[in-house]
Amino acid sequence: MNRRALNVSPSAAAHATCVRWHVAVQQAGLLDKARAAYEKASQSQEKLNSPWHAARHLETCGTLSKDMEQWPAVAEHFRGAANLYAEAGRASTGT
Repeated sequence: MNRRALNVSPSAAAHATCVRWHVAVQQAGLLDKARAAYEKASQSQEKLNSPWHAARHLETCGTLSKDMEQWPAVAEHFRGAANLYAEAGRASTGT
């Protein structure tokens, strides 16, 4: 299908793909493996001096941890993501 024909922005299409992936991983019972892969990806992005991308991966880790109901890990991942966003100059106060 042509995105333009559907009048869907690239970011909306990417989000829909991520949601479908997340549901598939959850149904397959692979949340822990997916979280480990995103943690590794975040570390790699930090080594490449790309804090914004590293933060995005840590956000995904936080979401996966939430789905696994591992609350200390949720806080750790989102706190780490916030620090990386601040390092990248993309921090938001939420107001």
